[in-house]
Amino acid sequence: MLVSKNGDGISREGCRAMVAAGWQAIDLNDTCEPSLFYKEEAEYLAYLEKAIATAKEEGLVIGQCHAPMVRLLKNSNEEEREYWITAIERCIAAAGKLGIPYTVVHPFEYEWNSQSPEGLGPVFDLNVAYLRRILRAAEGTVVCLENMPGRRVFLKGGMQMRMMLDAVGDERLMVCLDTGHLFSQSEKTSAFFERVGDRVKVTHIHDTCPDEDHHLPVYVGRGDWEDFKTTIKKYGYTGNLNCESSFVRRMHPAFRAEASAMECRWVKSLMES
Repeated sequence: MLVSKNGDGISREGCRAMVAAGWQAIDLNDTCEPSLFYKEEAEYLAYLEKAIATAKEEGLVIGQCHAPMVRLLKNSNEEEREYWITAIERCIAAAGKLGIPYTVVHPFEYEWNSQSPEGLGPVFDLNVAYLRRILRAAEGTVVCLENMPGRRVFLKGGMQMRMMLDAVGDERLMVCLDTGHLFSQSEKTSAFFERVGDRVKVTHIHDTCPDEDHHLPVYVGRGDWEDFKTTIKKYGYTGNLNCESSFVRRMHPAFRAEASAMECRWVKSLMES
């Protein structure tokens, strides 16, 4: 396992700071903006290729990228949906061409249908169709579906994730475990892995409190990290531990280097028995 950190707007200075703090890999977040993929293909490929080359030259592994994150589109029309889906398809295709091993995606629309609390309804069917479509673009990268936070959400735990994986019926679809999102539901890592452990390939590591999504450092919220450590060892998880807390970003610039090194040590401790 490598310890990883999400990064926006990759620069040599930023990569050097990450390496100095002890981070080994980076989650490319430049890919979150849908408008990037409405430029000419050669332009956005060149932009991402440069970012990837910079990270690698400074000693970082590219662990994953994050596809554009669809906002809640409860009342969206077909044109709006097509805009997002096309951007996500292009992101996945670009990741494959550029050798990014994993591409994380959110569900397309993730508020539960009010008439169907178990999720079998229009929102569920919309996501099945969306995921089947974007998987057709997945050559050279593995698409990983992320679990969501909040009270009335879609894919908030292991059972709902299993339902979606079974409904899509495509073995190419894998899972990104977001620990903060999971802990916001008061669900343990072990319960999540019991449902989908064989499909978890990447992680987003952060802590939080029930019903909230604070993106706190590990050990600061209510997450059961001993259960997390035991579970990933039991299931033989070997993917990156990608930190997605906002701890360092919230610090005064003068203290960010020290804070980053401290957080890196905390994340590395999750690999200890």
